Amino acid sequence: MIDNVVRVFKWRLLLLAHSIYRDLAAEKIALILKHCHVTVNPTIKLSEEQERRLKGYLSGKLEFESAHDAAYLAVLNELAKRQELDDIDNKHLIGIIARVVQGKPLDEVANILEVPVDEAQGIVDEGIRELLK
Repeated sequence: MIDNVVRVFKWRLLLLAHSIYRDLAAEKIALILKHCHVTVNPTIKLSEEQERRLKGYLSGKLEFESAHDAAYLAVLNELAKRQELDDIDNKHLIGIIARVVQGKPLDEVANILEVPVDEAQGIVDEGIRELLK
């Protein structure tokens, strides 16, 4: 029963991070997700066109903005499915949560990560590649 409650909470946290939980610190969301040791089986599917753009982004041929919708769905799916997130660097996870899951602008992500803006996008890109490999 507890696993079911945690499963529902985890999925709702991921889905609502861009609205209700947008002002919750990305560091706190990362910490919560690292301690939610349950899996969620989302029903979100990427279209063929989204998969193509996501592959282009992951290979470095497209910029993040060109594949944002596909990256968002893929990241939600992967974070939901994973029972453990210990293999992902914490800075990468926080960057992914702030930029992709919460939809925060890059300058705000840079402030959260305490790095220059151009470095923040690199951290997010590396993190997404690390998560989705």
